[in-house]
Amino acid sequence: MSALPQHYLQLGSDKNFSSDLSNTQVLSKSQTKLKNNSQKSPSRFPKPRKFPPYLKILLLLQRGSLGVASFSIATGIMLYLSTVAIPQQWSKEYRNLESLQRQERQLTTIGESLKYKLSQQARQYKMSPIASSNTVFLKPNSVAVNPQKTQENQSESLKKMSLGY
Repeated sequence: MSALPQHYLQLGSDKNFSSDLSNTQVLSKSQTKLKNNSQKSPSRFPKPRKFPPYLKILLLLQRGSLGVASFSIATGIMLYLSTVAIPQQWSKEYRNLESLQRQERQLTTIGESLKYKLSQQARQYKMSPIASSNTVFLKPNSVAVNPQKTQENQSESLKKMSLGY
C-alpha cells in the first residue's frame, strides 16, 4: 500500500479498513524503529580497509610530486629574483645615486661661486681678510654671583608666569 500517514488513508469497507489498519500499524512500527535507530549511536565502527600496494605507491608518488613541485616553484622564484628583479632594483638605485652626485656637484659649484663673489666684493670695498693682527679680542668681565638673589629672582619669575591652564 501507500506510505501515507494514517489520517490520509481512506476508509471504505470493513475489509479495506482492516487491511489499511494493519498497514498503518506496520508503518508505525517501522517508523518507531527508524526513530530508535537514529537515537542510538553505533557500537562498532567498521574496520578500515587496507590499501593494495599499488595504491600505496601512487600515494607516495603524489606526495613526492608535491615536494618536487614546491621545490621547483621556489627555485623559479629565486631565479627570477636573481636575473630580473635585483638588477632592476640595482639600476634604479644607481640612477638615484648618479642624480644625488650631480646635485652635490651643483651645490659645490654654487658654494664656490658664492665664495668667489664674496672675495670680489671684499676686494672692491677694500676689506682685509681675518687675521690675528687686525682682530680685536675682548676679555669678559668677572661678575660676582649671589646665590640667594638668583633663587629669589627665580621664585619671582615663577610667580609672574601663569602656571594655570
